[in-house]
Amino acid sequence: MSSPTRRVVVVDDSPIAREVLRDLLEAEGDITVVGEAGDGESADQVVAEKKPDLVTMDIAMPGIGGLAAIERIMARCPTPILVVTGLPIGVDGHLVFEAVNRGALDVAEKPGAEDESAAAHLRTQARRLAGLPVVRHIRGLRETPLAVVPARGATLARRHCRIVGIAASAGGPAALVAVLSQLPKEFGVPIVLVQHLPFGFATTFSEFLSSNLSLGVVVVSSRTTLEAGKVFIATDGKHLVASSSDAVVSSDEPPLGGHRPSATVMFRSLARVFGKDAAGVVLSGIGDDGAAGLVEMRQAGALTIGQDEKSCAVYGMPAAAKEANALEQVLPLNTIAAELLAATPSRP
Repeated sequence: MSSPTRRVVVVDDSPIAREVLRDLLEAEGDITVVGEAGDGESADQVVAEKKPDLVTMDIAMPGIGGLAAIERIMARCPTPILVVTGLPIGVDGHLVFEAVNRGALDVAEKPGAEDESAAAHLRTQARRLAGLPVVRHIRGLRETPLAVVPARGATLARRHCRIVGIAASAGGPAALVAVLSQLPKEFGVPIVLVQHLPFGFATTFSEFLSSNLSLGVVVVSSRTTLEAGKVFIATDGKHLVASSSDAVVSSDEPPLGGHRPSATVMFRSLARVFGKDAAGVVLSGIGDDGAAGLVEMRQAGALTIGQDEKSCAVYGMPAAAKEANALEQVLPLNTIAAELLAATPSRP
């Protein structure tokens, strides 16, 4: 039985770029571009009319632009959105992550007409995202702050965790900001983080996080000493591994499940080095990366938390961890920060 055709709307202010994207997306016959928009103003109208499985979105466009278009689409007719951009240079990179923060699911490099490798990767991402259930973002209708719910007390009697590991993929940047922005700069332990990103985006992602958090953010490219109140993220194309109780390293181990960095590789290192004195958290994302690593953390006695289905942009990675019986707690996004605060020591 043949796979269903994915229906895509392409949004880009350049007619040439739209034509190139149409040709590249339709090259293998299982993706059909059913509509186009040349500006953010008309994008949500085209999406509402065509009801596609996926929207590819440029960011820098005349009029209201890509960011506002994403807000409108996710508020009025929620649809998976893939940001298609050039390399993350300067301001453009920050705009990309702001787009993801506003509801887009993932980022892809804009391929040239002759770049078949990038084109194939774009089609792969389009297939993975097309038709995924997504949640409505009311930010496009009005600004509503995330209501933070206090910890339920379930972790208050636990031993104090000495490190927190967090993993995310599609929909992850917005979820990460929602959780980490609620942690004070005096947070008592280090946080190690794996977010699946296109190659070349690690530095820009760290800058995006820094602009939204009070915590410090460090890209790990060599042996790095762990510090409380800082977020340590993997550099491009490398695993992030706890090498001792006071340091993390960048690793060239082979990809696991197609991922480098891999959440499972990171979580396994936390289970090995910290045992019961760690916490592992899995947020919105596609696939099952992290589940096997969280199983090992839970077996070692660590606290393991997964984002619940209702609050996930993409309920893939948390669902896989739940199915593997890797999660001690399944929580709404707006309660996770409080649980981490309850499970970790305060810093003077």
